[in-house]
Amino acid sequence: MTKKLFSPKLFLQTLLRLKTIGIAMLVSVALLNIFQPLSEMVTVEYVYETVMDENGMIVETYDRYVPRITEVEGDTFAPFLWAMLIFAPLSTYLAFGYLHVRSKADFFHSLPQTRVCVCLSTLAAVLVWTLGTVVASSCLNALLWWLAPYCTLAPMIFFGSVAHFSVIVLFLVALMTVSVFLTGTTVSTVITFCWLLFCPPLAGFMFCDALERIAPIIEDTDALKGIFSPDYFVRLLSDNLSADIGTLLYYVVLSLLLIAAACALSHIRRSESAGKSAPNTCLQHIYRTLFTFAPAVMATNLIITDQENVTDADGYVIFFLILVSVVAYLLYELLTTKKLRRMVRSIPLLIFPLLLCLVFASSVYGARAHIYRVRPEADEVASVTVTKRTGSGGWQTHGETYLIGKPITDPDLVAMAVSGLYDTLDDATVRNGEYLSVTFRLENGYRFSRSIRVTRDFWQAYCRLPENVETYLSLPTWEQINRCEMAPAEGSSQSPSPLKREIWECFTAEYAALSTQEKLRVMHGSRLQSNVKELFSYYIELTNYQGAGEPDNSITVLALSPELTPETIALMTERAYGSGQAVLKLLMAIRTEYESFGSFPTVMIADTFGEWQPIDTGDFFDAVTLDENLLDENADRVLVAFGEGKYAFWLALPDNIG
Repeated sequence: MTKKLFSPKLFLQTLLRLKTIGIAMLVSVALLNIFQPLSEMVTVEYVYETVMDENGMIVETYDRYVPRITEVEGDTFAPFLWAMLIFAPLSTYLAFGYLHVRSKADFFHSLPQTRVCVCLSTLAAVLVWTLGTVVASSCLNALLWWLAPYCTLAPMIFFGSVAHFSVIVLFLVALMTVSVFLTGTTVSTVITFCWLLFCPPLAGFMFCDALERIAPIIEDTDALKGIFSPDYFVRLLSDNLSADIGTLLYYVVLSLLLIAAACALSHIRRSESAGKSAPNTCLQHIYRTLFTFAPAVMATNLIITDQENVTDADGYVIFFLILVSVVAYLLYELLTTKKLRRMVRSIPLLIFPLLLCLVFASSVYGARAHIYRVRPEADEVASVTVTKRTGSGGWQTHGETYLIGKPITDPDLVAMAVSGLYDTLDDATVRNGEYLSVTFRLENGYRFSRSIRVTRDFWQAYCRLPENVETYLSLPTWEQINRCEMAPAEGSSQSPSPLKREIWECFTAEYAALSTQEKLRVMHGSRLQSNVKELFSYYIELTNYQGAGEPDNSITVLALSPELTPETIALMTERAYGSGQAVLKLLMAIRTEYESFGSFPTVMIADTFGEWQPIDTGDFFDAVTLDENLLDENADRVLVAFGEGKYAFWLALPDNIG
């Protein structure tokens, strides 16, 4: 006779057995979720309107109330589905609660169905009630939103919410099922459920955090830490519910594994476990030790990461966590066994949480030792790939965004990257360096990623390779530009405008006519972004976010000078200050204001690339004649900034200044 994995009759009986909690759950969640759309239907806004005649003159003003137009987002659609965080594990516990009562456990174990069949049939009934509540509540909520005349609900929000909360329910139900089969009392089940929900992710997160701190050369572990992080589960409930498909798949697979584990436990679990905190004494010791591990591993993490710089505050925190570990250890035994004598007898076994912490610390240092043993020779490396310039302030120029992620096979650059790896491993000082996240691919196919410190010459040499220089020097189109800042035109406003587009088109025409070396000088401003802007130089800064499948977040700073971009300089000066005579009048006004109020105490003479020299304002005006000679286009000119950059001009100065 074939053993069945599912019993329709037992499934229907469990549905009926759960009707009280099921109906209460369905009604509560559904009713709670109708308030948001109903309130939006009757909400109005106060508006102020004016009526103008054909000449643009105001002839009437009046106030009125209008319905509020609302676009439903993830956090406003069926927000009380959060209640399933309580209802899902509660209904699961009630379905499998027979395992904690000896007489009921004996009865269910005597049924003709196999224990796996009983488990799956019961679990299916729980999922019908819980998932049915999610779907029914979401459909009712969506219907009300769609009926609201001034509200819009995107289908993706609906389907995304249903998918996310369904996965959450599946995970919580599977986790509670495992917790019930591992224990025999309500208290121990709740404690085990909470431990399984938070402690393994916490331990993984602490491992990644400790390893990243004591081995900073490893590639950023944020992605791995995110999976282990205790809040990874909560992030399923983010506003952007339909975005994270990877998270959904992660929890679906994890839930299926938990269900398989529950079936295995149901097959071996004995009826005698009912009423006991653990099926046997050995598991009771294991549960108690694991329950204590959470605060203990946090203390261990602090000891590992702060051993070279432990402050009094750190010492107090470590002591507190150790104290919490001891109290949790003893309290768990007392709450689950309800016997003071058992708690006292468990004190000598406190050595096991300590051993577990030692295992944790050993695994961290073992992983670090393995990482630091990987030291390939340059001729063993087939290519290196820069995946992130962590020392660049998080930005790249427009052209550099296209060079990130391309394999580098040039032998000299590979040798420089390997040298940077060794310098970082040996904690050597790298002058004028920056951090790069680099993936090394060896000749044998092995890959590993590291965060290394190399000289800035490495990246500049890579950008200036013959095959890369054209890409490096490329500029975005005006349509790609998200923000644009030009100085001195329009001050520091970052919004694109017709004037800025006029300047941009003038600049791009001049830029296109420059030689490669001249373009590199203009683009060099991006390497000295802060210097160029602190000097209030003539510059253009662009931020552009590109389309799907293309790099993004590029920031390009272009340093302008009369030598390379004279037409752009002339246009920016004219738009900011006026014609040449207007500039001379403005200089006279600056001198008058200085002589009257001392408002301009310093003048800076600078070139495009950040070298500057402060001089006395009075000495400056004593040495120059405010005439056309200052504006001579054929003379060598320098940038002069007055009033800490309030005004900036390119002027032809006599040799006796500075």
